[in-house]
Amino acid sequence: MDDVIPQLRRVVAAARARNSDRPIALVAHSWGGSVAARFAGMYPQDVKALVLFAPFVTRALGAKPAVAAAHPSHYPLTLWAQYRRFIEDVPRGQPQVLSEAHFQAWGAAYLAADPGAVERVPLSVITPFGPLADIGALWSGQQLYDPSLIVAPTLTIRGEWDSLFADADAGRLLAGLGSRDKADIKIEHATHLMHLESQRTVLHNRVNAFLERTMK
Repeated sequence: MDDVIPQLRRVVAAARARNSDRPIALVAHSWGGSVAARFAGMYPQDVKALVLFAPFVTRALGAKPAVAAAHPSHYPLTLWAQYRRFIEDVPRGQPQVLSEAHFQAWGAAYLAADPGAVERVPLSVITPFGPLADIGALWSGQQLYDPSLIVAPTLTIRGEWDSLFADADAGRLLAGLGSRDKADIKIEHATHLMHLESQRTVLHNRVNAFLERTMK
């Protein structure tokens, strides 16, 4: 996260420079949502509205920080592991919400992101370890961002089957936000990867409605 924040600040500065220096709407997902939350707290003058789609939050409050184990800077992530991750939160007996055709298209683009992917057995993409390190720190009780510093109107949004940003996580984050304008939306029959699932249009509509109200 320490490496990414300066990169995000450069992107935001470029976006503002192209738009008469107007503050931006920051929309982010998963670990990126945690990065966006930290950015919004550090640079409130830049963010007019914030959408956190299933961000990672601090768990095990009061616990001692875990001792970081030695790990490589990157690791291979297979397409099969991604598929398992995409479907694992759907309850038994429920129809899958991820289209096989959409996953095949996504999978082809995923493997194309790493020129060396097709040379590995099994097929895999070399992936930075940093986000996993941040998630481990957050779930060990460390506070990598302070929600009370976030003053922009904020929407948290998630799927009802998301185990990574569950009801307790959403409630704790919402209660800690410094913003006076804040809301939480839970969309049924969706997981952490809702943007690739059948309920993605509901996700788009709810986010757009929030931004249309807050960005006027």
